[in-house]
Amino acid sequence: MDPAKCEACWAGFVHSLALGDSRRAAVPDAFGFGGEGQLADELAALVLAGKKKATASLPVEYTSIQAPLPKAGDLSIILDGDGHPVGIIERTSVDLVPFSEVGAEFAAQEGEGDGSLRYWREAHTWYFGRVCDQLGGKLEDSTPILCQRFKLVWPLLAQRTLTEAPMRRTIVETPGAPTPVGPYSQGVILDGWLWTSGQVALDPATGKVVGRDAAAQADRTLQNIRAILEAGGSGLEHVVRATVYLTNMDDFAAVNAVYARYFPSAFPARVCVEVSRLPLGALVEIDVTARIAA
Repeated sequence: MDPAKCEACWAGFVHSLALGDSRRAAVPDAFGFGGEGQLADELAALVLAGKKKATASLPVEYTSIQAPLPKAGDLSIILDGDGHPVGIIERTSVDLVPFSEVGAEFAAQEGEGDGSLRYWREAHTWYFGRVCDQLGGKLEDSTPILCQRFKLVWPLLAQRTLTEAPMRRTIVETPGAPTPVGPYSQGVILDGWLWTSGQVALDPATGKVVGRDAAAQADRTLQNIRAILEAGGSGLEHVVRATVYLTNMDDFAAVNAVYARYFPSAFPARVCVEVSRLPLGALVEIDVTARIAA
């Protein structure tokens, strides 16, 4: 598991939440469905495709490591076979059900194989048998199974839409930044680079410009930039060039002080120009170019 990438994934999710959302203070765990390797890759792909909406576990998988049993509302970072984060799930229900009583509806929600109960029992007899061999116990019809239903909360089509276009471009969209007010994308990825569109101090929740002065608007603008970068798999630390537009160069020092908080070291290249007007009456606009995190 890569802690830095997990932190970036979690930060992207947190940025998408309203300020009063209790999930902002949650502490997620991180795991790969099925462990690691090819199986974890396959199951993670099913989750991202919306086909896998449930999972089943033995209580011993948690008690053996002195971890609490999962419950509704718990959040988890899902890892691929190499331990890289690919998404975040939130459990919507957790039921303790005897192995023999797990039904066809739950099997279908797990989304594995052909989705049948027969396949579910065969696959989980093998998997739970392996768990019992490693941690102790024996799988029987009466063995309690933690049947967990969940929803994918990051990324979602409504939160982060990545669509392929000619030249293998990837379009980045996130609710952590303002919805575009014209025919442009929040960001575009091509050949490992991410270009953001110019951002102003629009509040993503209201779609209105916030901040009475250039410094306050610069702060909101850079929050929007950061959300787009993280949604696209990059971050402020990977920015190589920035362009800052001001309607009054007398605001340069105030904006520069805010800018320095977001880029405290290893400064990217930058251009700063004064313009007569900016969209929506904004005082500041910024766009950046960044490398996608390796």
